[in-house]
Amino acid sequence: MALTFCELFLEFLRRNATVAVVILAVLLARLLLKKLPKKYAYALWSVVALRMIFSFDIPSFFSIFNVFVHAGNDGVLPESDRMMPVHVIPGNTAGAGQAVWAVPDAVTEAASEAASSTLTSLTMFQKVMITVGILWIIGIFALLMCGVVSYIRCKRRTKFAVKRTGNIWECDDLSSPFVLGLWKPQIYVPFHMSQDEYEYIVAHESYHIKRKDTIIKPLAFMLLAVY
Repeated sequence: MALTFCELFLEFLRRNATVAVVILAVLLARLLLKKLPKKYAYALWSVVALRMIFSFDIPSFFSIFNVFVHAGNDGVLPESDRMMPVHVIPGNTAGAGQAVWAVPDAVTEAASEAASSTLTSLTMFQKVMITVGILWIIGIFALLMCGVVSYIRCKRRTKFAVKRTGNIWECDDLSSPFVLGLWKPQIYVPFHMSQDEYEYIVAHESYHIKRKDTIIKPLAFMLLAVY
């Protein structure tokens, strides 16, 4: 179990390294295309999100992250532990003169010991990776809990909101406007705003709803928590 977790975490690190390269490429592209409309920035960051969700690695012989693959294990059996040809004893008419393959006792004993081993049999590198992996999982849950607490606080602020029109609500306990809700998003604005400011803000928040930001941003936050 511990070894499987270690392998999964190492696979995540390899994926994370590739994601980092894609992010650097997107940042460079945004620097070169900074005068283009924001929708193109959306398209660029969607490439990063797809790379986070799906795995399509480009193999590289010189990749430094290949060291994770064989860390703590050279993957080669000793000469004495490899399968060796054993000739049938002369006089055995069933298979005289034919060579068969047999697994030496050393391999069988090694397999039995590996099957009954516990965390103490792991290498130091694997133990460190398991510890870091556990901290990574704790970090994921901590960030997700921060998001949940933030949502609850926003929800409480809107407890005494007054509906103005459609999906637009006004509330005293707001320092800035925002959109709340996934499937039926509502716009919340502070009281006593000028008409020009009110129209501008409503248009801005309505565009967020039209662009499905109320769904995209929570998904982006979950990817952020994981990575």
